[in-house]
Amino acid sequence: MKQELLNESLYNKYIAPTKKLRSSNIGIEIELPVADLSGKAVDEEIVISAADSFRRHFQFEVSGRDDNGNVNSMTNEQTGDNLSLPVRV
Repeated sequence: MKQELLNESLYNKYIAPTKKLRSSNIGIEIELPVADLSGKAVDEEIVISAADSFRRHFQFEVSGRDDNGNVNSMTNEQTGDNLSLPVRV
């Protein structure tokens, strides 16, 4: 029950407000760490695949690539939204 209440509270605070129609837009930055819950190193191929699925699903176009040719920036031309992925060092 506590988990359900937590999920509902997070949804109401962060997701529900984004569904309201507005006459103007602002930019925000949200950082979401990727972690392997088993404690192992994150499999980069899974992260790259997830980002590519996001790009296709939300009609984003590639706007930047890293030195290895992986997408590190994508933009939705219709909304102006941009998703940037960190550069690994």
